Amino acid sequence: MQVELDIFSGRRNPSWDLHPGQADEFLRLLRQLPATETVEPIPDGLGYRGMIVRPSRDEKRDLDEIVVCRGRVTIRRGDEIHQLIDEDDSLERWLIGTGRETLGEDFFREVLNLIPRI
Repeated sequence: MQVELDIFSGRRNPSWDLHPGQADEFLRLLRQLPATETVEPIPDGLGYRGMIVRPSRDEKRDLDEIVVCRGRVTIRRGDEIHQLIDEDDSLERWLIGTGRETLGEDFFREVLNLIPRI
């Protein structure tokens, strides 16, 4: 699985791969989240817009992407959209932590400061 930090406009967003153990943990944490009856729009505009998780080409997952942002987890499967609640932002905090090495310590801390709930 690949994670993209959706933060920049006009330049490439940083991304990193989850190793198999991290991908399994991500899915385990995801399965623990409760569903919501209402689907809120994914944040857009400038600045932090969450993290986009996509299966790698060799993974046979039945999903297109998962967007984790500010207490909501949006799952896209074809034309279907489902949302889960990450009430304490535990999945979001865990996921950004997997990119710490890729982002570098200074940028990692800067990103944490941009995410008010983390």
